[in-house]
Amino acid sequence: MTALGRVIVAFAVAVPLQSALPIDRPAACQLNESNRRWVQRALDGWDRIGRNDLRLSPSALPWIVLYDDACAWHLAFDDALLADSEPGGAALLFAAEPVRVRSRRHAGSVWLPDGSAIPASQNVARASLYRDATATFFVVALPEMWKRDPRFARDVHTDDFFLGVAIHELTHTRHLPAIVERLTTLATQYQLPNLTLDDDLIQNRFGGTASVRRAWEAERDLLYQAVAEPDAATRAALVARALAMARQRRARTFTGANRRYMEFEDLFLSMEGAGQWAAYKLAQSDTRPGEPDAVIIDFVRSTRRYWSQEEGLALFLLLDRMVPDWQAQIFGHAEVSAFSLLEMALRLRTPSSP
Repeated sequence: MTALGRVIVAFAVAVPLQSALPIDRPAACQLNESNRRWVQRALDGWDRIGRNDLRLSPSALPWIVLYDDACAWHLAFDDALLADSEPGGAALLFAAEPVRVRSRRHAGSVWLPDGSAIPASQNVARASLYRDATATFFVVALPEMWKRDPRFARDVHTDDFFLGVAIHELTHTRHLPAIVERLTTLATQYQLPNLTLDDDLIQNRFGGTASVRRAWEAERDLLYQAVAEPDAATRAALVARALAMARQRRARTFTGANRRYMEFEDLFLSMEGAGQWAAYKLAQSDTRPGEPDAVIIDFVRSTRRYWSQEEGLALFLLLDRMVPDWQAQIFGHAEVSAFSLLEMALRLRTPSSP
């Protein structure tokens, strides 16, 4: 969670926190080979997805913090901010270049670049900002920590799932500055200096209203029906129906003082949709190659509990089918929404009669 003036913006992968149990640890902070391979797969995947799928301009790694119950490892760190640490601990590469790594023992509290700390007993995966909101970092518990959670302990795909989580959050590190700048502008515009803005904002604010929840669920289901439709014309018709439902839901829900939530929804759908789509592309190319698309999508959707991730993924799967070069528009302009891009794609398919 990162303070921006008095506006708080929190972005975290949707996995509830669980306590970790102590394990034996060697005296030196060394990534074991299993964890080192996992981290290298994440770095390789981010290099590939960022360049080839998200089409992002080349960029250095953000500061990455990895941790277990005894140590933290800092990758691509800022020397001026990282004191009392040891060199090395892992041999890693990004874009064929060595990654600078330092390690630091902790006593149950993991220090982060923004000056905050998190309990090492909690499993966290989160992108955030530091250096007066001008730089991004990513923190994640190592896979062995997640595997102590009973929900993941017996799942043979835990390592692969959290590779997707890593790519999702690394996508946020490229998206956050523009999104947060826009959120800060909106908070000023609507005179909301103390509002906590997070990716579950819409769900938390309106999800308890049965009519809103039913409308959103029907909208989501129609979007995924469109995703699964192989015929382009039929898919476009389904998208048109889903967008009409979204317009109706938003017009009924975001009225009066609640109107401000419409753009908040757009921003968080863009954030979470892009992150989920990046995880989907990783599953296609790395963790679940050759499997049917429906299986891959189901794997990425996981619990299906979180509105911004659920609808965001569907919207971005459709953007990728219907809007060429959507990446430049989504990552280049925080004001551009997935809804508006799909609406434009539909208009281009059916030009007005003279």
